[in-house]
Amino acid sequence: MSDMTSDFGFGDGDRNFTGRSTRFKAEANQRYRISFAWWPGVEEGTPNFEAETPKFKGGKRIYIPGVGYIFDKGPEYARFSKDGSRTAIATAVIVWPTLSNGKLDADLFKRDGGQVMTWVFGVDKYKQIEPNHVQHPFGTNDLIITCTDSQYQKMSFVSAPDNLFREVVEGKFAKKMQGRGADLMSDVQGLVGNITGEIARDMTLDQIREKMGGATTTPVDDNGSVGDVDDMLSDLLDD
Repeated sequence: MSDMTSDFGFGDGDRNFTGRSTRFKAEANQRYRISFAWWPGVEEGTPNFEAETPKFKGGKRIYIPGVGYIFDKGPEYARFSKDGSRTAIATAVIVWPTLSNGKLDADLFKRDGGQVMTWVFGVDKYKQIEPNHVQHPFGTNDLIITCTDSQYQKMSFVSAPDNLFREVVEGKFAKKMQGRGADLMSDVQGLVGNITGEIARDMTLDQIREKMGGATTTPVDDNGSVGDVDDMLSDLLDD
């Protein structure tokens, strides 16, 4: 009989057991380093980091109080939401542990690597991010995010050398972190397999009405602190 348990500790392999969110949401005055992780071939375990672009999935959705985000499938759906329909875009990213200045936390990186998360955002952020990829392709670079407003997720973006997911899977850290690379790959595969549901739910009109049930409302018509990966993690390679 196979072992159905796993060993973990505080901040060490415990994410699958503690209910931590897998949806990326930035906090104000914090800096984050992410790798784009959804590349062609990742579902087969062979991501093509040389592809022209990481993959995204998008769809129009509406928000209904008491129900949540629902795919907008026409005028009959739009009347349930006073805010109207908006396009949401989703992708898979790996959020790496960083210090307050945006540099990698080398100890946490070695111990637990990064966290695979869904990032859902609007067209405006997509347009903000695109120039970074054009100048510094995400197959070989990460993205540094600085959040200035957590409620409205206002952010600024700057590129950072190296895609750490790539380095862990097939690059400078692959041998040292072979097990972690496999875990990250598995997490990415599981996430992208269900990424449509991260954008919105596909519901019929009857299901919406049933969900609303007893609802009382009526439907209505750079500062250079990123640093270099090799300098920050040289002790890992020298072990």
